[in-house]
Amino acid sequence: MNSVSRRSIIIGGTAALGLSALASPALAGPARNHLVLDYRPQQPTGWPQAPGQAIGGHTIAKDFVYQGNPHRISLLGPDPAYADLPADPEVRFQEILESSWGAHYSFRYRGGFRSRSVFRVLTYGVFAEEPTQTSPMRYGGGLHVTYEPAGGDPPLSPNLQWIQVVNWRSSHGSIPSEVDSSWRANPFYPYGGHTSVNGTETVSFYDVPSKGIMGPSALDDHLTAETFLVADRGNGIVDIYGGVRWGWKITQLV
Repeated sequence: MNSVSRRSIIIGGTAALGLSALASPALAGPARNHLVLDYRPQQPTGWPQAPGQAIGGHTIAKDFVYQGNPHRISLLGPDPAYADLPADPEVRFQEILESSWGAHYSFRYRGGFRSRSVFRVLTYGVFAEEPTQTSPMRYGGGLHVTYEPAGGDPPLSPNLQWIQVVNWRSSHGSIPSEVDSSWRANPFYPYGGHTSVNGTETVSFYDVPSKGIMGPSALDDHLTAETFLVADRGNGIVDIYGGVRWGWKITQLV
């Protein structure tokens, strides 16, 4: 999700401090053969902390009070959902990617992984920080995963990237599905790919879409993202492998 330094949007009394995932029906459970759920306390990512705070752990839901009304922010499902191919009907990954970047890239969908490669999920959770005299209400959720190749799947290398398409619905301003690339001249997510963490080579993804509330506003955000590991072949060809669907929503409690 984009950080406030890259994109700050004021909508209906709110400041969107990021862009990274949105609406859709509840996510199904993970495909265990390609997801390793290894939730840990806050871990270094190898990427700037600009997408938001590295929340760590696995907080499925959190209750909070805003303007005297009880609310709950919760994940769309208890864990991310692995997918061989993008399929969320509201995110519309393939359609959005092709319409945005098809004139410059050829996207080849490989149908997931051939071998036992996995995504190790280190963080998937939500947070809510109630306002104080010096800071606004702030809420959001995040995902931190690493890629562990096996067999004939792509090895760790600098050409591995991520492509993320997000959709954010809210009564005080919706963001239609878009490729989350921070308006760069390529479709790749800026806080993911090949990097190093304390000297150890890794391919990882980190995102924390969040929003700050600066005035009266209804809270009913619903955010869904589809995020896929890709290999940039360097000649306008991008191979798309497995990915995850994830997101969070806010509801007002009666």
